[in-house]
Amino acid sequence: METDVKKELDDLNMSQVKFEVAINQTPEAEGIPFPDGASYSFSERGADSVEFMASTNPGEVMKPLISIASTGELSRFTLALKSALSETDTMRVLIFDEIVSA
Repeated sequence: METDVKKELDDLNMSQVKFEVAINQTPEAEGIPFPDGASYSFSERGADSVEFMASTNPGEVMKPLISIASTGELSRFTLALKSALSETDTMRVLIFDEIVSA
């Protein structure tokens, strides 16, 4: 998925952007056991915490996308994600307002 999103971002004139999907778990002694032998907390949403990470400028460290992207960048990231996932997505139409790919 990361490779597909990166390709879509390149097409949206965001070739300098780095993108990763971070999947983390929170250790908890009374949690659900994992194959690695450790136990992790869980909820009705599962045990994994998934976060999109990005670096929008060359040389910057990866940070959570939600905390660094402008609204225009978020729209382009959403478009890139939807395009990358289009083969498995059931939503047929999205309407974006003022996406700019300068």
